[in-house]
Amino acid sequence: MVPILRRDFARYTPKGRAYACRILADIDTDESWTTLRDMLVQYATLGVADTPSVKVSTESQARCLFPQVLEVLGQSEAREFRYEIAKWLLDGFQKGWFERGEFDAYAPHLVRAYQDAFRWLADHQDPESLRTLWDDEEHLRWRWAGEVMLDLMGYFTSDAVLALLHEATQAYQDPRLLLYAICSLIRQGQSVEPALMQRVADSDETRYWLYRNLSLLERLDLFPDTYREQRWIAQSDMVEWLTFPTEMGRPPDEIEWMGAYPIDTTAGEAEVHLFRFRLEDEPWQAGIAGPYLKAEIPTYYSLGATFSRFDEWDEQPPGEHVEAILSTVGFAERVETPHGVKFVWESLFDED
Repeated sequence: MVPILRRDFARYTPKGRAYACRILADIDTDESWTTLRDMLVQYATLGVADTPSVKVSTESQARCLFPQVLEVLGQSEAREFRYEIAKWLLDGFQKGWFERGEFDAYAPHLVRAYQDAFRWLADHQDPESLRTLWDDEEHLRWRWAGEVMLDLMGYFTSDAVLALLHEATQAYQDPRLLLYAICSLIRQGQSVEPALMQRVADSDETRYWLYRNLSLLERLDLFPDTYREQRWIAQSDMVEWLTFPTEMGRPPDEIEWMGAYPIDTTAGEAEVHLFRFRLEDEPWQAGIAGPYLKAEIPTYYSLGATFSRFDEWDEQPPGEHVEAILSTVGFAERVETPHGVKFVWESLFDED
């Protein structure tokens, strides 16, 4: 099968080439992965459907692809598929398969791919474009490409990459693009203006990720003090969940914190945070974020019950919203105590 795919790859349509990529990945031998690499380097300019659903699951697979496949990043004709390759590499760095700076020789290809995304994104940073981006599939695709490239650039140490990261902090108004630019600068050991950090923390869409990334980089000292309370991290966690395409698909137009509720879990004492949110002119709906272990607060890490049933807020009292959502995502028992209501919940993730 591998020799046949190698022989005929150039004759396939872009969709056919994407399907051939999946077959080569599924065969999962060193020969199939190096063939995939060679075919992409040689023929990506002919076109490959943007997302061929190839999953690079092991370091061995990644080592067959990289660094040679990075040549595709410099081929503008390969279009959006370049950013899929960049995501494979980013995942490899994040899993510890590669060392920072290991692929610096290929930085010029990375720069060319990023500049194509930058040219589009830089022209769409006005308030109206950012307000309507959730209804603009092209904007969302380029935004994703920009996020991947800015995040990946934190693992390259060339001066050209560093200059682009600094340029990004001045060019972008989108807090999500700023998030990845400043986190990559911090990874590079660069200083970041507190005002930029504040802009990212001000956004419900990015505050959770800023806290999480700074925690992993061991630089929580840079996180703005105004948002160190768990309620603010939880609110961003709630918004992150709501933006999933299978849920609301975008941040709510309004969201309000409605309180924290104590909960006993098999991992220890915790709390869940209750919110109400809505899109413009629609009824308020209820959702929760957490549970967060009290011993770890403030924290980005939850025990896996951030969720909404999209019940209307006025349908029941706040505590009953909490109970209903916890019952949906796992086992919850309502317990009356001398100090009020407490919930007992068995996390589905505690065994991990």
